Amino acid sequence: MMTMARPKKLSRQKLGQSLPHHRNFPRQKSLKGLGRPNPNNPSATPSPLDRPLLRNLLLPEIRITVSNLSQAIRFLVDNDFLQNVELRPGQANEKLIEVLPEDEGIEINQK
Repeated sequence: MMTMARPKKLSRQKLGQSLPHHRNFPRQKSLKGLGRPNPNNPSATPSPLDRPLLRNLLLPEIRITVSNLSQAIRFLVDNDFLQNVELRPGQANEKLIEVLPEDEGIEINQK
């Protein structure tokens, strides 16, 4: 029967000497807290029924609201309703009324 020789154990000091740049490598970050919640903590683990049920109940209403809001914004932009809107409160009071000369004004034909 043949016995296999055990490999020699290296001490930490010898291991550090064999790898001269081992201290230049960044340490791996702990993966704790990333990914899945802790199954031992019941408050951190959401119940499988909580979120999907609420999401399923609210999703149609959210879609309708987003659609209505998008239509309203599209209507305002398409019809230039926001062209002369003041950007900050009181801005309209700062701008004085301009009086146009008579020759540049619009003539109204009266019959």
